[in-house]
Amino acid sequence: MSLRNLTIGLRASLFFALMTLLMVALGGFALLQMQRMHSYSDEVDKNWLPAILASNDIGLATSRVRALTLRLLTQESPADINDTLARMQEGKAALHAADGRYEALISSEQERTAYGQFVAARDRYMAQQEVVTDLVKSGRRQAAEDAVSSKLNGYADDMVAKLAELTRLNQQGASAAAGNTANVYGDSVKMVLALAIASVIATIVLALMLTRSIVGPISQALQVARTIASGDLSQRVQAEGSDEPAELLKALAAREHQVISAVCVLGRAECGHRRFRPWPAPAEQRT
Repeated sequence: MSLRNLTIGLRASLFFALMTLLMVALGGFALLQMQRMHSYSDEVDKNWLPAILASNDIGLATSRVRALTLRLLTQESPADINDTLARMQEGKAALHAADGRYEALISSEQERTAYGQFVAARDRYMAQQEVVTDLVKSGRRQAAEDAVSSKLNGYADDMVAKLAELTRLNQQGASAAAGNTANVYGDSVKMVLALAIASVIATIVLALMLTRSIVGPISQALQVARTIASGDLSQRVQAEGSDEPAELLKALAAREHQVISAVCVLGRAECGHRRFRPWPAPAEQRT
């Protein structure tokens, strides 16, 4: 459809609406990318970082239980042994609480598998630790030391290794989320710049099209008016479209036809020998 078939007001409204849509699209894309960056940042804040802190708490609690277990082997006073056992229970309670916090933050099957392996290693260590504790409480210190050296130390090393793997997975997850944030930011900058440039170009093109669709017909109408005013009635007026400039050209054509008819009627010139030639009047002038 030709732009000349639309009124100037409607045409300008459409062009401005298109430019507004371009701005809205640019703003919407920027908001979408900001939301993506926020989601990755939120993932670090609410999942990976708390999981790392919980795994650190697990490590501290298990280290405390291990240290108190070894300390138990060096104590002979019942009061000291009871004090160490009480502190050991506190360490186990802290370990249980840290386990609960961490388990609620598991976000992948790989992490769940690694956590399950750690729990199995921890349970083996705790079961052997109970054996050592019972031997100490029953006064069988040498047997307790043998149990520590033969099994407990190996279980402890396995537990620490599984916990280290768990921590490594969380650090990788945090790094990946941070990397995704950086990638989204970089892509967003490029896309926003590209859309901004495209919007500027589209705005310029639309502005030029709108200006030409208005200025061109008005200039044509002005030229026709000047030609008629100079007395030259030989130029046929051509009006295209149905906008305001087209209506103006049609009005000029009708006026020119009236002038030609008046000249012929008054006999100031011979219609067959004048310097202009007639043509059919506009439809609204015919009777």
